[in-house]
Amino acid sequence: MHTLIISPRDCLKHDFIRRITDALGRPVYGYETQREPEIKISSLGDPIYIHPFGGKHHFSEDNLVGYCINHKPHTVPGVFNRYAPQLLLPVPEVSILAFDEIGFMESQEEDFCNAIRTRLDGDIPVIATMKDKQIPFLMELRSHPKCRCFFLEKDNQDNLFQEIMDYMKNDAFKD
Repeated sequence: MHTLIISPRDCLKHDFIRRITDALGRPVYGYETQREPEIKISSLGDPIYIHPFGGKHHFSEDNLVGYCINHKPHTVPGVFNRYAPQLLLPVPEVSILAFDEIGFMESQEEDFCNAIRTRLDGDIPVIATMKDKQIPFLMELRSHPKCRCFFLEKDNQDNLFQEIMDYMKNDAFKD
């Protein structure tokens, strides 16, 4: 029922999940994390913020989740856990939950991880992007009985898009 899109760095996961959610034409809730290299702090790196999926981006201490310098993330403790209750807010049954993305930083905060687990145990379809890393939390999600994993590469986006669309229309939605 749920769709996990797993890929290495530089496969444009963000654009890919947006393409899918746009094509499905359903209300989308969830979150997206976004690295902001244009507001880099030289000593810390690129700031990373969490935003409601598809919502207006704002940049404040409340949604600053960390920094990334030389591909090494540094999490601001507690921010993901403070965001966790938003993941559990009620959404209409015709909706999709989009989590863009689940990676090392997200896996460090237990309340946030539990909110993701709760949503994967539920019946609202989830589509999530995920780092191709051997992190215990990510490995746990990949083996969740309600999840199907798809592997995104730079050269398979068109074929994979159609495969995911077919899966979501035939298996993820119970209209």
